[in-house]
Amino acid sequence: MTAEPTRQEKMRDAFLVIGSQYFAHARYSSQAFYLPVSATLFHHAIEMLLKGCLSLRKSSSELKNMGHDLIDLWHHFKADTGDTALSSFDGAIKELDKVELLRYPDAIVDEGYVLHVSLGRPPTPLAFPGMEEVPNYHIEVSDMDAIAAKVFEACAVNPALYFSGAPREFLMAIPPGLRGNLLG
Repeated sequence: MTAEPTRQEKMRDAFLVIGSQYFAHARYSSQAFYLPVSATLFHHAIEMLLKGCLSLRKSSSELKNMGHDLIDLWHHFKADTGDTALSSFDGAIKELDKVELLRYPDAIVDEGYVLHVSLGRPPTPLAFPGMEEVPNYHIEVSDMDAIAAKVFEACAVNPALYFSGAPREFLMAIPPGLRGNLLG
């Protein structure tokens, strides 16, 4: 007989399900270079995944008060895990946090933007003449994959369980390390 899950475990699972759905959409749309939505979906995905792991030690109201600030959430996540190797993703989190500005069109209309969503590391940063003053954003998808994997690892759960409801097309976009053998 298994024990009824606690509210904190239910909250964790709910955050991880939502984060996985955002992640599956982000991964799929990034392969189609559907911008800027794929980048903002990655922001939402990582936010929900981090909150899922943090929900075991923080209340729902504490997580709401943290808002959408990935840098703050990342700081708390690293402190909770004690994994110093996570600092290697600080730059990726900082870059992803900037993408929050693209969630609403104000910054796009007022300043414009250049957004790179890389499915593999580019040999050199891309630059466009005349765009030096325009805000630049860069999302490295392999970093998003690795961060998501680290969150699931820290939560001590199998990520495939949270991706199991994704459409087949989305599952094909998710790396095998996260989706497990869901494709058969």
